[in-house]
Amino acid sequence: MADRDWRGRAAAPGAPDAPRRRDRLFGALQQLFGRPAAPPAPPCLEIEGASAGPVDPGTTALRAALELGVDVDHFCGGKASCSSCRVEVLEGADHLSPMSPRERMVLGPARAGAGDRLACQAQIRGPVRLRVPARF
Repeated sequence: MADRDWRGRAAAPGAPDAPRRRDRLFGALQQLFGRPAAPPAPPCLEIEGASAGPVDPGTTALRAALELGVDVDHFCGGKASCSSCRVEVLEGADHLSPMSPRERMVLGPARAGAGDRLACQAQIRGPVRLRVPARF
C-alpha cells in the first residue's frame, strides 16, 4: 500500500520522505488535539549586520545570501571544495540540512564542531541567522 499523507492522499512516487513524515506528524497532532497543528516557521535568512528576508525552502544559504545582496565568496562555484563560503551559524542550526561527510571534511573537525557551515551546501528549511566572517 502506498504511503499516504495526513489528508489521505497517496504520496507521489519518488517524493522526498521528509514532507511525508511532516504530514504524518501534523495528522497525528490534529487527531490528538482536534485542530490542525501550526505549520513550521517559513524559511528566512538573516545575515548579521547585512540583510534579512524570506527564502524558498531548500535554497542554499549561498544562493539566498546572494539574492539578498550579500557578497559571499564562493571560489569553487558551490562545489564544497574550497571553504571560501564558510559561515558561522548563530541561530537556527536545526533549520539547516544535515552536514554531509564532504562538507565536514572540507570544514575540518574544529570548524565543523564549532557549528560553522559551508553556505553552498547548507539548505535552509526554517528561520536561520548567520554571520559571514571577515577573511582579511
